[in-house]
Amino acid sequence: MGAGEIAIVCHYDVGSDNIFVSRAVLAAIPSEVEVMIHLGLLGVIERVGRFGVAWEDLRNGSIACSRGLLDLLVLRDGAGLRSIEDIEPLVHPGDRGQFRTQLAPVGPSGQLAVHGEFRIIRPDGLLRWVRITYELKHDDAGQPLDLVHMVFDISAARLAQERAGEAIRHQTELAHAIHCVFWSISDGEPKADLPLWSELTGQQLHESAADGWLNAIHPDDRPGTAKVWRLAQDRREAYVVRHRLLLRSGEYRWFIARGAPVLNADGSVKRWVGACVDVHELDDQLDGPVSAASSATLIGGDHLRAARGLLNWSVRELASRAGVTPAVVRRMEEARQLDSSDAAWTSVRTAVESGGAAFVAMPDASVAVTKKARKFRA
Repeated sequence: MGAGEIAIVCHYDVGSDNIFVSRAVLAAIPSEVEVMIHLGLLGVIERVGRFGVAWEDLRNGSIACSRGLLDLLVLRDGAGLRSIEDIEPLVHPGDRGQFRTQLAPVGPSGQLAVHGEFRIIRPDGLLRWVRITYELKHDDAGQPLDLVHMVFDISAARLAQERAGEAIRHQTELAHAIHCVFWSISDGEPKADLPLWSELTGQQLHESAADGWLNAIHPDDRPGTAKVWRLAQDRREAYVVRHRLLLRSGEYRWFIARGAPVLNADGSVKRWVGACVDVHELDDQLDGPVSAASSATLIGGDHLRAARGLLNWSVRELASRAGVTPAVVRRMEEARQLDSSDAAWTSVRTAVESGGAAFVAMPDASVAVTKKARKFRA
């Protein structure tokens, strides 16, 4: 680097789409040559970071604009820009009140500066979101020397936020329309769609924390639901269970709860995600119990474990009721598919269904394990 040259050091944050310039760098640039030094490099940085800079000399009140700022605001030159206040005509009418509120005097001469996010309508008619901020530069004696205004184009980030917000709104509307509660658990802490859960059940966050949510399950379904959930946790497997949920109105309605673990690369559980969907009005639309002929391709060991958990039966109790050995039950619960031609499986299934559980074909061709549907009111 030659004598008198200054390296402009900055950090471009891809995630936030911002350029960060240190105070030390700003303070190191001599005021009388700062607009001239490395303008080519500054132009590259401005184009990549989509921002522009204006330097206001506090000694004589003059202001100079970078090429990036002129391009960002679509201004032919900076001759008419006497202060940052002069960009107000470009500010969206709906944001001008906020812009005026954010304007504040800084420095010994009371020059105006602004810090905030606003919409602007450029001379070419394009609407953009910008973030405006500023920084005071001081001389070696600590006296204010220059006021640096920085304008960042944050339209892409704002658009992403709006799309994310729209997706959340659509999900919320869908959840309300079908009485569905989306939930997740990370590090043992529930992160449910609490407003809808509270709206449905009347439970508040502290009431539904830990295993408190089970208190909203019908007493007859509570032990089986808890067992299915804990078995899924132990095995780190997806589960589906059907139970009655006590609503704020005092009515019990049938819900299907589905959950699955999201695993880390090492196989440990990162979090659990799931949903509880109101199916009270869909009972008559379900295909009904899975036929014996199709059970070989539909019902697996995980369904059998869920049914046993729903009935709150031990392996030994199910084996006794079915007239098979506990080892046979354990073998079936490890199987991916159960063979309808297997006499032992027929006996086990008969015992499970006689006990009040059912294997139900869902509209999406999956199988839900539930107690035989009966409608209850509190």
